[in-house]
Formats: sequence, structure tokens, C-alpha cells
Amino acid sequence: MELKRVTLRFERRWATTAALDAWGFDTSKALAAHIRVQRSGAWSLDMRTAVSPLNASQALLLLEIVEVLVPPNSVALTAAGTMPDGFSTLERRAAPEPPERLADATRFLARLEAYIGESIALPDVFTEESYEDLRVAAALLSGDTVQGTWDQVKWPMTAAQARDLASGPLSEGAADLDLTRSWTVDLGDGRRYELHPVLAHLNSVRVSAWPETDGLADDAPVAVVLEPADEEHALSLRLSRATAHAGARADRVMMEDDPLTFVSADVFEDLLSSLEEPAEPAPALAKAAARLRVIRT
Repeated sequence: MELKRVTLRFERRWATTAALDAWGFDTSKALAAHIRVQRSGAWSLDMRTAVSPLNASQALLLLEIVEVLVPPNSVALTAAGTMPDGFSTLERRAAPEPPERLADATRFLARLEAYIGESIALPDVFTEESYEDLRVAAALLSGDTVQGTWDQVKWPMTAAQARDLASGPLSEGAADLDLTRSWTVDLGDGRRYELHPVLAHLNSVRVSAWPETDGLADDAPVAVVLEPADEEHALSLRLSRATAHAGARADRVMMEDDPLTFVSADVFEDLLSSLEEPAEPAPALAKAAARLRVIRT
């Protein structure tokens, strides 16, 4: 049996000889609740959203409640910190069925909200495009590698970088390519959120168009157009571990993201040289030791 709790704080009460009525909210202020307890012990509870629009975490709470308020689940009222000792079995469906994929989209948005660190209001509608953006974002934030396909990429760079690239592996044919980019979630109502850095691995890449760099300054902006060199068009995305583990211990992040630290040979040579030099106490310690000998004599 799984127990799910929702804490309600009742701020107004009205008692009669027949029943006790109380009105209040949940701890997030997302839900308004009205409870009526009859003298016979029977009770009824009415809950509705208290704010509009809901943010992602509030909407997720509401959907989780809707999921459990269906038969054969049982519902109990208890004081805070106590276990339920009586149940009221629901005889009919007490909440409407959420629209298809709404629960998943809301969970994805709540995951993004936690990453951004600010409230994200629920959009009026989740489009196919915004749903897919959120699905990928949630997978990346969970540490998963997302597989996909691609057709064309414009790689911005300077003219000097394009010249260097033209003398590398891509000038000779197909090659695998790793890029650092952002993943943008577009909610379709003017709000856009970015995950960065996202590491993209493109399998079998070739250049379809080199920029003309003759006569351009080294820092002039240009773009190299890339296209797949095979029929699979394979692409994999993953979020940098340091970003995905935001808030984790620094030593864990460093261990996972940069397990090796390279130190030049000069550092070790200086260390060995310092160890071979005769020991010389610091002037302050030598003076203190001399004073101690004088005091003892």
C-alpha cells in the first residue's frame, strides 16, 4: 500500500449543531479546500485551484491528487503527523481524466522549473513542438543520453577558425564531430528556456559549404554548413555532468567531470629541488626557540 499525503491548513471555521465547515489551502497555496464534517462522522471535501495560472510544481501537485482520487483508492482525513485510522472509500470517480500527455508534459516542465530556479507558469496549451522540447530537456536533466537525427547544422565561428578547420580532418571527407551547444525549450508563447552546455555528438559529418574567407579579418564571423555523410543521420545529446548535478558536492562534480588533472614537469622539478635544500627554520620560530632556552636556563 502506498500512502500519499497532502497537507491542508484551514484558516476559517464555522460550526453548527449539524456540522463543522472549514476553509483553507494546501502548503503551496495552489489548492483551495472546503471540508464539511457531519456530526455523524461522514465528511465531504471540495478542492479547486486557488491561483491562475498554476506554475509547474503546483500543477504537478494537482495532477498527482487527481491520479489518486479514483476508485479503488481510499481517502482519509487525519491530524498532521498521525496515521489514518478511518477511510472513506470513493464510490465514483471524483475527478476528470486529465488530457492525454498533460501529466507527462507537466512533469517535464516541473523538472525544468527546478533547474531554472524560478517559477514557470503552465502554458495555455502544450504543442507537439513544446512537448518534444520539454521531453528532451527532462531526459537531459535526468542524466540520460538522448538519441536523435539531424539534417543540417550551421556552425558559427571566426574566419581564422574556419581556415584552421579547412586544413583538418573535415577537409578530407567524413568525420565524427563533437559540439557544445544549448538545448532550447520553446513553450510557444514567447517564453524560451535554455539548457547549457549540452554536448552533441554527430556521427559521420561532412562539410556541404565552406565560407569564403579570403580578405576577411581573422575575427570576422562566418559559418560552416555541415550535413550527414551517411543515411542514419545519427545524433546524441547529453548535458554536462557539472550542470546536471547542480548543487552536488564540488569534489563529486570534479571527479565525474574531470577525473585527471595534468601538471607540467616543471612543477615536480621545483618540488624535488625544494625537498633537497637544507632545512632552515623560519626566523620567527628560531627566535621563539632561543627565548624558550633562555627561560629554561
